[in-house]
Amino acid sequence: MRASTNESEHSRPQHQLRASCYTRSMITLYINPECPFCKKTVETARELGAPVTLKDVHEPGVTEELIQLGGKRQMPYMVDDEDGVSMYESDDIIAYLHRKFDHGT
Repeated sequence: MRASTNESEHSRPQHQLRASCYTRSMITLYINPECPFCKKTVETARELGAPVTLKDVHEPGVTEELIQLGGKRQMPYMVDDEDGVSMYESDDIIAYLHRKFDHGT
């Protein structure tokens, strides 16, 4: 079994949730850890075992990256590079995560 990490791909500190070491999809969530909407989105990702990289807007450069990608400083913001999907709004992100990762569990 091989473990995969993305530490070498990103210079900023980040947290990762992984379903297993064989997961291919990677979703990035830009969050403020104190935000209740971000918390419920992260909790859903955990419950579904979704492979998610969390980017905390308190870390240097993350807010600027968020604004560059999405156009505004609103969280949570999700980017799914695999499917070319990005969105704001926790309820929309949660619905997307359920469609993509809820396989009858």
